[in-house]
Amino acid sequence: MRQPSEDVARLAQSIEEMKTRLSFCERCCNIAETGGLCPICADDRRDQTTICVVENPPDVVAVERSGAFHGTYHVLHGVLNPLEGVTPDRLRIQELILRLRGPVKEVILCFNSNVEGDATAMYLSRLLQVPGLVVSQPASGLPVGGDLEFADDLTSVAPSTAVAYFLTSESNDAEQSGDQTVETEGIRVFVVNHLVRNLTEISAVTIAHSEPTSVW
Repeated sequence: MRQPSEDVARLAQSIEEMKTRLSFCERCCNIAETGGLCPICADDRRDQTTICVVENPPDVVAVERSGAFHGTYHVLHGVLNPLEGVTPDRLRIQELILRLRGPVKEVILCFNSNVEGDATAMYLSRLLQVPGLVVSQPASGLPVGGDLEFADDLTSVAPSTAVAYFLTSESNDAEQSGDQTVETEGIRVFVVNHLVRNLTEISAVTIAHSEPTSVW
């Protein structure tokens, strides 16, 4: 209330211009100017065969600060969280699947190290089991519960130089062992496994059974 009217008017105008001029990238769903691609997708020098999947646009900035990743990105605008009503159909997963029609050879799942991030990574690793496609995630560089957005340059491990690969055949065998993961990897893995199982049983989600079949 104590601010001059001119300053308030300029702030309101700036917010209105931002809403008018900015939208989401047509390819990666990152922030971009309306009706176009973001600067990263528009750069022909970027490696189009590698996609780094992140939760929100600030995570793109965090990975870019490392200076070691030269591929493209895909922003989901959230992670799986059934308690808050965030199911797979509310994320930009369908757009990611459609991008696999191009020359993509590797998808890097780069999420925060918490239950929701781990559940999202596990769900996508199972969904993207495609011959010839490598699904990986950055090697450990963040503490459990830490946010990627606030990681410094050294903590942001370059996905292209240190990755932990999802071995689909071994993970499927491990899943059959059921709740024995509690004894070996702790309650956090138990929670993530059951969260993913519950998500895959949601009848409203048809991504894994309909659209991907036409992509491959």
